[in-house]
Amino acid sequence: MPLNTRRNSLAAFVMTGLAIGAATASAQDSSRVSRVTLYPGSATVERTVKVAAGSNQVELTGLSANFQRHSLRVEADAGILLGEVAVRDIARAQAIGTREAQIETRIQALEDQKSLLDVDAHTAELVRDYLKRLSSPGTERGGKEDAAAVEGKSFALLIGTLQSAGHDSFAVLQRVDVQKRDLNRQIEALKRDLSQLHSGSKDERAITIKLAAERAGELRLSYQIDGAGWHPTYRAALDSNASTVDLLRQAIIAQTTGEDWHGVGLRLSTSQPRLSPSGPEPQPWRLTVRPIVQPRLMAMPAPTPQPRAASAEAKEAAATDAERERPEAAGVLYQVAELQSAFATEFAVPGLIDLPSDGRQITVSLARQAVAVKQITRVVPRIDPVAIVIAEGDRPEGVWLSGDVALFRDGSLVGTTRWDPQRNSKLSLPFGRDPRLRVTTTQLKDRAGDAGFLGGRSARELAYRYELTNLHERTVAVQVLDGSAISQSDQIEIKSLLDPKPATDAWDKRPGINAWELVLPASATTQIQVEYTISYPKDMLINGLP
Repeated sequence: MPLNTRRNSLAAFVMTGLAIGAATASAQDSSRVSRVTLYPGSATVERTVKVAAGSNQVELTGLSANFQRHSLRVEADAGILLGEVAVRDIARAQAIGTREAQIETRIQALEDQKSLLDVDAHTAELVRDYLKRLSSPGTERGGKEDAAAVEGKSFALLIGTLQSAGHDSFAVLQRVDVQKRDLNRQIEALKRDLSQLHSGSKDERAITIKLAAERAGELRLSYQIDGAGWHPTYRAALDSNASTVDLLRQAIIAQTTGEDWHGVGLRLSTSQPRLSPSGPEPQPWRLTVRPIVQPRLMAMPAPTPQPRAASAEAKEAAATDAERERPEAAGVLYQVAELQSAFATEFAVPGLIDLPSDGRQITVSLARQAVAVKQITRVVPRIDPVAIVIAEGDRPEGVWLSGDVALFRDGSLVGTTRWDPQRNSKLSLPFGRDPRLRVTTTQLKDRAGDAGFLGGRSARELAYRYELTNLHERTVAVQVLDGSAISQSDQIEIKSLLDPKPATDAWDKRPGINAWELVLPASATTQIQVEYTISYPKDMLINGLP
């Protein structure tokens, strides 16, 4: 082959290699987090990589080593054929996140300032020590020579030199001590911040993807990662005149994955992939027969091994449930799109979000709606004479997770509570005390029968009267709750007299809880009287009596 031809071929080969290398580097540098879906306790991160035509490999570096390898998915546009995908962990000496790197750089700068102050302090100590020797002739380390040196100078000049130099050296030492104390406080504060940011791993992860790009396109990767998520919080405001509750749904988001997310699309989902996808399985009742132990026997038979109380799947589900996570932060309001599905609710936050990996918490408002409610004043008179305003209505549609609720009544904060929407199909929230419902409780009877009463049985008689007065200038719906006696034995007999008769004896599907539903006009007073007679064999002790 002629020399010129060989040179042209070599140049073409080099240019082709440079083009491929440039395409690979371009794909690596252009990778970015395009979207993140946050779940309670975890997140799905989606990355987008631009691939140039002719590329045969893409390498992504600097990824957090905390993501779950089995969750990695790779997809590509048409015209890009995917080959093998290799994941490897690389030891990393520097900080993982940008915020961590900034804090470590700041700590090092402060340490350098301390070192410079140590130099100033050492110089001042040399001057101070020399002045001490100079002002004390005849002492150690050549006292005669020092004394001669002093005698050769005027006394006034010596005094002035000692005062000036001594003042300067001691001032330097004091200034250095003050500045070092301030630097130490700053360093300790930064170290505390750094310890909160550490994601538990100082490794990074790299992904190498073999491919054949016939034309330019995009490569998309997604993976599941812990150390990120959101949890719900709510704000409920009762308008007592309109009988409506303004329910604001919010989310507190944060992440410490080791990856800083800049300009990402954010979605929040009520799905919980961290929980076990399978429920517990039933176990058979393995019944065995044991011989009856007679009192005369001296030895006890060995106990038969009992079956396991729960399956491994049930224990795993219970352990995973305990990992649910749940803090307050400044609010940022958005118009969020709500996406409903059969099993979950998703919220698409508009715009692009910056969420660094430093654990900072951001509050996002998700949805707001007005719920028509019925106001009920609830009281449990035998336990507490204080009446509580309850707002009850239909639970809003969609999937709602349990969370803390800040409660407001007519513009005033009345407290916070925990709301579990999965507990029942109704929205029921307390909105503080009602001082205009006066409740008094009078115990009418509390006595026990003598031995032999009722033919060899003992008895306990209890009676109460509850009086309720409406001090409002309007009619009030009142709900009175009272616990009653329930027998767990055929030998315990209970007779009750309730006047008036309660609306139910199993309020909220809880047997033994009587509930009276009353409509009390303005300035009206009503009474409820309850009486119980509990009889049992006189040679028995009864647990649970008040």
